Amino acid sequence: NEEIIKKKLIKVSQLRFFEKKTKEEFLYSRLDLHYPKDEEGNSKLISIHIGENNILSQFILGKSKKNGVYIKKLDEKQSWLTSGILKMSVNEIDWLESDIFNVDYEKIKNIKVKHSDKSILSLSKDDKNENLIIKNLSKGDLPKSDLIANFLGEFLSNLSFEDVSIRKKNYENNVITNITYELFENTFINAIVFKDDNEKWINFNVDEESFNYLEKEDNILVENIENWSYKLSSSKYNTVETKLKDLLVED
Repeated sequence: NEEIIKKKLIKVSQLRFFEKKTKEEFLYSRLDLHYPKDEEGNSKLISIHIGENNILSQFILGKSKKNGVYIKKLDEKQSWLTSGILKMSVNEIDWLESDIFNVDYEKIKNIKVKHSDKSILSLSKDDKNENLIIKNLSKGDLPKSDLIANFLGEFLSNLSFEDVSIRKKNYENNVITNITYELFENTFINAIVFKDDNEKWINFNVDEESFNYLEKEDNILVENIENWSYKLSSSKYNTVETKLKDLLVED
């Protein structure tokens, strides 16, 4: 996420030395400045590079106070309290653009959900493009309401991930759900939900023509989407695991 990186660099540029602190190495741990001997990982080495080998700035970032942070230049003993706040996460996800899709409900035409138990849920928009209607209902089956299936059409709206990995493969025996979204513009998005080490992941497959359309409309926010596997929020997984019986009035 370039905006996050830009904001962090601005915060670095705004730091100012405010007050000298200790030069004694045995006291660095009190300020979380004892990198690399910090087993808890509260002390961070910050390196800002111009090009491959040209280091613009390098310092150890320690504890925060109300209006400042403790820092120490890597090759100096003197530590400082600064004016200006700086927080740097070591979690990669905090630095990434986590949005995947942003497809409006109005663009969804059909949805087909296939479950590992061979059950299928098929949905299609009504003529007014308002509600998703359950297709091929058996005699006696009654939806809980006319709006009951609409939440499935919101799945691709503002869809973001909580974790990401290089595309996971060899999951065929662990598939939970296979879902296909068809848009009105003859555009298709396929998603496969599967388990890997007891965690749920999702792979998306988008053909070239569909990708080009989605990219032009700013509906897809990831390049090379077929190179990645995503972990979504539990609520999103609950959506794509919905079965026909979940939408019907119980006997």
